[in-house]
Amino acid sequence: MEAWKEKFVSWFATSGRMNRAAFVKRFFGVNLVCMAAVLVIGSRVIEETGSVFASNLVSGVLAALAAVFLYSPMVRRLHDIGRDARLAQAYLCFGIPQGFLLGKVAALPPGSLGLYAFEAALAAVTLLFIVLIFHAGEPRRNVYGAVPGRAAAAQQTGRKKGRRLKKAGTV
Repeated sequence: MEAWKEKFVSWFATSGRMNRAAFVKRFFGVNLVCMAAVLVIGSRVIEETGSVFASNLVSGVLAALAAVFLYSPMVRRLHDIGRDARLAQAYLCFGIPQGFLLGKVAALPPGSLGLYAFEAALAAVTLLFIVLIFHAGEPRRNVYGAVPGRAAAAQQTGRKKGRRLKKAGTV
């Protein structure tokens, strides 16, 4: 039971670093689960109530949950490339209300300033995720911690070398 609690708490940890592979798994995992939930729950709400508004509300809540679940991996990935959490905080300012705004944005006339602003924010968020997925982390320890995955590997390698040295020295 304690291991489960540690895993749950570590999911939301914002200290330390996260490599690209772990970030990609979380990013696509959270998004796929939320999209599936929107499809299943949203269509079910429309069937039961006939209300598109209620379905949009469900979509907004799930999009906000996705933003919250992606916050800590974003912070840790930003730490890996040597940046602080400000970009992830800015993402939350857009990510949480984004799902609720989609209906309003769809009703805006083409060429309106609000539509351009929403599209610009969406493009900025997309660019941020592209950078987080493809930009290599700093190769050495930085102010946010050790290189993810290398600390454990270095300890194992050091142990193996130590054993080899002892065997070589005794022969």
